[in-house]
Amino acid sequence: EPGGSRWPEEWLTRLVHCPWRHGDPGPDEAGLAAPSGGAPGGRRRGPFRHVCVFGPHHSCTGAVMRELPRFFQVSVKNKHYGDNPPLWKHTVLEHAPRLSDDVFCVCLVKDPFFWVQSLGRDPAGGTFYELQPVEVVPDDLGGGANIFVQEPSSASQLFGSVLFDGQVYPDALALWEAAVRAYLDEDIFPSWRTAVVRCEDFLFDFEGVMTELQARGLELRHEPFSCSAGGTATAATEAPAVVDAASSGGAVVGGGTVDDTQVGEQNPWQPLDSTAKDASHPPCTRRGRQELLDYYRDEANRHRGLSTAQLLRLRSLAPDFLRFLKYGPGEAPRSWLPAGGPVA
Repeated sequence: EPGGSRWPEEWLTRLVHCPWRHGDPGPDEAGLAAPSGGAPGGRRRGPFRHVCVFGPHHSCTGAVMRELPRFFQVSVKNKHYGDNPPLWKHTVLEHAPRLSDDVFCVCLVKDPFFWVQSLGRDPAGGTFYELQPVEVVPDDLGGGANIFVQEPSSASQLFGSVLFDGQVYPDALALWEAAVRAYLDEDIFPSWRTAVVRCEDFLFDFEGVMTELQARGLELRHEPFSCSAGGTATAATEAPAVVDAASSGGAVVGGGTVDDTQVGEQNPWQPLDSTAKDASHPPCTRRGRQELLDYYRDEANRHRGLSTAQLLRLRSLAPDFLRFLKYGPGEAPRSWLPAGGPVA
């Protein structure tokens, strides 16, 4: 069983930008080789021409879908539910999806404390999204249960029964645990085509995450592309200048030109600052990148408004997952904040 200082190799391999920082023990100290951008045993496939992005609501799925085509020669196969309902980005898979070998999967996870805060920001305004609070009443006559749907009204409803995608969960945190369990399951998401990304690392170390995705088989673009606020890739007059150190000896590819002195003086991986959410989302969720960085660096925001019982439930949630992802006591937000200097 995972725990202590040792983790399954397939867990370590699929985790992008492993969150061991500030002197925390890393995979080398745990007796395992550090991830190197490949699958267990050194197997690596690619290049991948398509990407599927999965993650719970409020885990930056839209932002990741917007950024990937800006930098990589990939198309996103599941941007909208109608694109392929079985591959809906928020679904909790119980079996491996049917995908061709040129499809790579990016699975996003989020600190459950902050995830609950995001869901509960404005329940009546729609921040529960497809999570539906329900009351489950045993049926004494039929031996089953009756499910009564409730209107979203309070964040406290997240700590009671919820209905999501046809499945009733004891609470929203059980849904979080089920999603993470699927993302770490080799039978559902094989390591050779899967990257698990903490959305906090995507926000605070964009370059580190994108560089590792490149190492795992996503090829850089060689023609100018940008993205609109709604996440649609469009031809542009300027492209993000990306350093392909592995193949170009430090030259900049993907658009623009810079000389050798400029390469070391600027970050070539520049994320978009505008919100990735369009007007169909609740207004309180449509925040720009800088506002998100300010919010997720403040530990007080993790606990704000939560009762003692709710905090106990969060702290007892899936201990192995919390420790592995560095979401445990004393680790968040420290494990995703830069060691010093400006935010990447």
